[in-house]
Amino acid sequence: MSRRSQLEHEVSVAQERIKKAAKDTPKDILKLWEQELVDLELELNNMVDDEEDNNEDAEGKNGQKSDQTGNMNEKFLFFNQILAGTLSGEEREEKRIRAGIRGKYKNSAVIVIKREETEYTEDPLEEARKEQYSLEFYRRMQEKLQSRPGESETEKEMIYLGNGTYCCFLDLSDEYKSSVMYQHLTGTASACYKICAEEEEAYKIGVSNICIGADALRQAYQQARMMIKNSFYEKDGIAYYEADRAMGKELPKEAETLLEEAELLKKKSEKDKFLLMAGTVIQAFKKERCDSQLVRQWFRKLEHKLQVDGSRADQHFGYIGEVKKELEHLAEQAFECGEPNIPEDLSQAVKIAADYAARHYREAVGLGDAAEAAGVNSTYLSYLFSQEMGIGFANYLLNLRMEHAKKLLRETNLKMWQVAEESGFNDYHYFSKVFKKAEGMSPAQYRKHS
Repeated sequence: MSRRSQLEHEVSVAQERIKKAAKDTPKDILKLWEQELVDLELELNNMVDDEEDNNEDAEGKNGQKSDQTGNMNEKFLFFNQILAGTLSGEEREEKRIRAGIRGKYKNSAVIVIKREETEYTEDPLEEARKEQYSLEFYRRMQEKLQSRPGESETEKEMIYLGNGTYCCFLDLSDEYKSSVMYQHLTGTASACYKICAEEEEAYKIGVSNICIGADALRQAYQQARMMIKNSFYEKDGIAYYEADRAMGKELPKEAETLLEEAELLKKKSEKDKFLLMAGTVIQAFKKERCDSQLVRQWFRKLEHKLQVDGSRADQHFGYIGEVKKELEHLAEQAFECGEPNIPEDLSQAVKIAADYAARHYREAVGLGDAAEAAGVNSTYLSYLFSQEMGIGFANYLLNLRMEHAKKLLRETNLKMWQVAEESGFNDYHYFSKVFKKAEGMSPAQYRKHS
């Protein structure tokens, strides 16, 4: 592909990205995209004729490769219009020829390759780097697919749709045996899988059935996209189209039940029952193949019910097995303190203060914060807490932090300063001092003997 063709495609992608940007896209991101578009257009407009001529001459010596490659911008627009269902008849044929696409796509198949979602950073430069990587991967994918031994360059077209999504369109119009068609399809899908496996980023691959007729490409694309969603339940490999693999659009009753009972389970410190029910939910998700977005929303609600920091739900679940692990982690967070035994006959202020300490002990909080949460004076809360709990609020908070620190020492390989920080101790030396006083040994010795 000539540099001009590359630029034309990149300009088109940049234009579409700005055009289709969500309303809530940060202004900094939009500005960065617009500047990137300006830079690309400037480079394209300033290309000297000699450079273009040299490229064309060089390509012409290789069997007029430029005619085979065609205009990448036109290809991008052609396939997008096909997928949108806005091209038909003579107009379709005219634009196909203009784009240099030799395949007629009467018999078609589509392979969709999608990069697994990564956390949005709110850093314009980082997001720009992601998109740059996507374009570079696109070029690598093209080159490697075209260089496959015995493969014709005209039987497939690779298009980058933006946002880490790539489409490989296979033209099988000249084949008459279904076995040969499937051989081409599975061979190309396997090649895509191998190329993706060499990358640092993780990818999902969805493969359509072989579709026939004027609307074959659009139908095949929808099938492949559906299998991308289904890959949520397939840890490895390629998700080939199955007609009965539609994603469930409703939560199973097991998931609803856990949402309803989560608060009570936490109050009763029934961690084992929670994990048992969570396992049943995972099996129900697998059976009904619930949409991954629905699963993520359910997880976020569960975090809210358990009053746990919602950072876990912000991550993208690429595989159902990851949800199982996060549920176990969620249980550790929600039940880690064993919900310290709090007498039932406490005043409302002390109950609120004790609960506040149990939920925030890893933060830099104190008596004043608990008093504000309880809506009482800190001096009065200090007196009341000591009278009803038999321990001062500061020591109660310290005990919570110590228990968490011991848990981390037993179950993790975190550095000592990290253990201190994660347990609410801002100063490692102070942590070490109070730990030794309470346990009769240093944190390092405790870990060694645990």
